[in-house]
Amino acid sequence: MPEPNEKQKILIVDDSVSNIEIINEVLQDTYTTYFATNAKKALEIALTTKPDLILLDVVMPEIDGYELCRQLKKEPSSKDVPVMFVTSMSQETDETIGLELGAVDYITKPINPNIVKLRIKNHLALKRQILVEQKLTLKVKLSEEANKTKSAFLANMSHELRTPMNSIIGFTELVLNTELESEQKEYLMMVKEASYHLLSLINSILDFSSIEAGKMGAEEVDFDLLSAINATLEPFIVQTQNRGIKLSTEISPNVPALLKGDVRKLRYVLINLISNALKFTERGSIELKSTIAPPNVNGRLLPALSDKEIRLLFSVSDTGIGIPEEKFDVIFDSFTQGEDFMTKKYGGTGLGLAIVKKILCMAGGDIWVESESGKGSTFYFTANFLVQQTSPALLTPQNMRQLRGHLNILIAEDNIVNQRLLIRLLQRRGYTPVAAGNGREALDMLAKSHFDLILMDIQMPVMDGLEATRNIRNTKDANVNAEIPIIAVTAHATEEDMELCLATGMDDFLSKPFRSEVLYKLIEKHTANVTPEE
Repeated sequence: MPEPNEKQKILIVDDSVSNIEIINEVLQDTYTTYFATNAKKALEIALTTKPDLILLDVVMPEIDGYELCRQLKKEPSSKDVPVMFVTSMSQETDETIGLELGAVDYITKPINPNIVKLRIKNHLALKRQILVEQKLTLKVKLSEEANKTKSAFLANMSHELRTPMNSIIGFTELVLNTELESEQKEYLMMVKEASYHLLSLINSILDFSSIEAGKMGAEEVDFDLLSAINATLEPFIVQTQNRGIKLSTEISPNVPALLKGDVRKLRYVLINLISNALKFTERGSIELKSTIAPPNVNGRLLPALSDKEIRLLFSVSDTGIGIPEEKFDVIFDSFTQGEDFMTKKYGGTGLGLAIVKKILCMAGGDIWVESESGKGSTFYFTANFLVQQTSPALLTPQNMRQLRGHLNILIAEDNIVNQRLLIRLLQRRGYTPVAAGNGREALDMLAKSHFDLILMDIQMPVMDGLEATRNIRNTKDANVNAEIPIIAVTAHATEEDMELCLATGMDDFLSKPFRSEVLYKLIEKHTANVTPEE
């Protein structure tokens, strides 16, 4: 394709010089024209000048226009050049032959030069559009390939980073539960806090990359809003009490208790906002509020919802350092914080609010801030949900059957350090763990012994966790319980990884590194109706 200010090139091929002159008369001001009175010369010009379009006569000495068209379509450099036949041969069969050879048009003599010029203009415009579309298609393809490469890299990095982090955090927790001197305990608590801080940074980078690659989908579930908020605030209670900060929540009476939507992303947003509030607040209070959003919010009219939907307005307020007004928009950009000194004093990647904004925008919501330097900030956001028509069956400790006796738990994990960690954690809870180094070993053990639950790693040699799970679910072996609960315990931590595990037949998903209490809750959840063998 020529540059925007460069004339497009037309090759006119006709054994009649007078015909060439007639056509050239109307084209020369608009296009750069080339001429040939025979096929051999035409082919030579076509291969050297690479014209944008060829006007080709049919009847010529030695080699006719049809044969020349065949030769042009065989050459890589000229096969995509549009060919228009201009000839006195007017039979329908002649036109059919020309078009079957790949010509874009067939014009019979005597010709109207201006009509020929208009047809040339239209065909060149079509060619330009096709080239633009081809470039766009190629760009999309390259982008998709780049995203696949990026996703594969992130998945691998996630695995490589989380595997050692799991061991560091897990064994630190185990040591903290032993008898220690106060100084030793203080140092280990610092190690634990630093480990969780590093994990938070890793998660932010991976979450942002997942959104950028379009890998973060929606997960619609029934949930109780109050329970979801309480579960979100629970990890912050001790921190705020230790620092003398008041943490409170207020849910408007008009907000329905039972909703349907992506509660995981709602909690993600709330955790980020409350974490930020806690990070930048040294004294005073942090308050979370929720109410039904009015029709006009943040200076704009919101689109109407159906009768089954509801739009909630949340706010997280703090009495922290505040944000200058000129930074209100910047703080939602990737890798950005309010001021450079914030990065040094308060830490962080500057990704939290960028991720939050992307998540909310993907779900049709919005986020904004009101703040004053030195007086605190209030972050507002809207989110849409469905209103539940019936109450969900909530799982509570009262309706769960208590475990009796000892559970036999099979660990499928190739990393020796993580094997030892899981064994210690399970033994501390009174369970009986047995470890397998890969999926094949796990299948052999299942066929020989009774187990109540499997903790399955994904990336293992010989046979990975996904293939092992497929084998278990599809087994014909009467000695193997095909319905045994399987929990993925893996350093592959993306939403796509979780969906793949569940689709393969696993019952739940726990990403490394994990907190021991989360592991215990999952085990209890999936063995509530199990009667362990004595």
